Amino acid sequence: MSPFLHRHSKWGIAIGSLIVALLFVLAATVALAQSASTAKIAGHVTDRATGDSLIGVSVDVLVAGRTGEWSSAGQGVTDASGYYDVGELAAGTYKVLFQDGSGYYGLQYYKGKTTLASANSVTLGAGTMRTGIDAALVEASHITGMVTDKATGDPIEGIDVAALLPDGSMLSSLHAFTDSSGYYDVGGLAGGTYKLLFQDGSGYYGAQYYKGKASFASALPMTLRAGALKEGVDASLVEAAHITGRVTDKVTGDPIADIGVQALLPDGSMLSSQHAFTDASGYYDVGGLAAGSYRLAFDDASGYYARQYSARKPVLALADRVTLGAGANVDAVNATLVQAETEAPITSDDAPTGWLTDGANVTLTPADAGSGVFATYYKLNGGAVRTYTGPIAMFDQGANTLEYWSMDWAGNVEVAHKAGFVVVATPAANGTPSTPFTPSSVRHGASFVTFGTIVRHVPGSSAVTLQFSRYEHGHWVLRKSTTATASDIDGLAFSKYSDSTSLPYAGQWRVRAMHKAGSRYQYSGSRTFTVS
Repeated sequence: MSPFLHRHSKWGIAIGSLIVALLFVLAATVALAQSASTAKIAGHVTDRATGDSLIGVSVDVLVAGRTGEWSSAGQGVTDASGYYDVGELAAGTYKVLFQDGSGYYGLQYYKGKTTLASANSVTLGAGTMRTGIDAALVEASHITGMVTDKATGDPIEGIDVAALLPDGSMLSSLHAFTDSSGYYDVGGLAGGTYKLLFQDGSGYYGAQYYKGKASFASALPMTLRAGALKEGVDASLVEAAHITGRVTDKVTGDPIADIGVQALLPDGSMLSSQHAFTDASGYYDVGGLAAGSYRLAFDDASGYYARQYSARKPVLALADRVTLGAGANVDAVNATLVQAETEAPITSDDAPTGWLTDGANVTLTPADAGSGVFATYYKLNGGAVRTYTGPIAMFDQGANTLEYWSMDWAGNVEVAHKAGFVVVATPAANGTPSTPFTPSSVRHGASFVTFGTIVRHVPGSSAVTLQFSRYEHGHWVLRKSTTATASDIDGLAFSKYSDSTSLPYAGQWRVRAMHKAGSRYQYSGSRTFTVS
């Protein structure tokens, strides 16, 4: 080898060694930085009665997500001395759950609490370590019983029995399965209140709450002391009801496979057993249902199709209910899905504006370029929501207001539009004002507008006097007079008079208008209204 090549080989080895060393330093620096930025929770778990350290207790550090649901941020297990630590935690606020996998000790949240809602929070800063997050566990409570077939009395094996917390949630450890004799034992329970749910994973028997109830709300609660045994919590199950149907594409009519179909309870919740998926022909069969009322939700996990509810409704509030008897089968609860999209419909109206001597029939015209218009809704003069089926009659004297919007098949709802005009009576040519208009009901002490029309004259002149009388002891008593001002109305050959006022007393009132035409006073008719 020449001296030149030998010298460069030495330099290459030196540079390579330097790069490797730098990489080791960089890796160590990153590890130290990560270690410095993460936090840790540590503590000691003991038996409350004896003070002995407990080995093998699971410790779960929980964090709340954006939607408020809690999930695991880290886990640990106590060692032979009863100590644990859970690291690699981000700065934030946590709750800690202690569970004994053997079921001998009852679950417990920090600090000595039996529910997630009541648990003490543990707040960590970046790179900090919180010690002393301890737990003293007590002997678990148990619920036991038998599950049988109501028709035959035979024991049923493999029924999942779950103990639900007061908020309806369930921990994975708080359940058991019946054995060949129908017997179950749900252990690992802390002292507290529970409701039991019995579910058959095969779908042959309908789900049931204790005691023979179809919903969580009606289920009979059980309150247990720490270490207590509640026996004889039995259930007699009946054959499940079924809901079946087909799911197709609304545009093509083709069947859709792998659509999740969920049977929702009246409160909108769902049990794990009450769902199914469509097969290649679009067919589904939701079994395991107890007698009761359900609404169905059809979901495409891929997101291509928009969610739909029974029967062919885009939102849950409009969904039809399917009512089942024990062991009944309701068929042909079908769905026709549309492609998911986010653009809401656009609806227009042909309502006139301004002041009219007559009303109008108003037509609404909805349009949607995506999934199509499902329905159009409106409220007339602040009334109830109605479904639009044709022209809307708006002929009432006074202010007429229309609020309207549409919904498409994908469940997108349009922002409401408003339209309106005022209908006024034509005044007499001799200067007699029209009967004044007021709301039908007003609040005492709150201002409101009274208006009417008079023959055309110079705005602001020939004032109109409004006389407000209250019905007292069998006759009308004049209680207030105000002076209204006049203004032109575009397109009409007469003027508007109006005034804003308030009235101090509740009761029946009436108002009439008085206008001096020449040397004579002309009086309008009276309008009666309520002050409350």
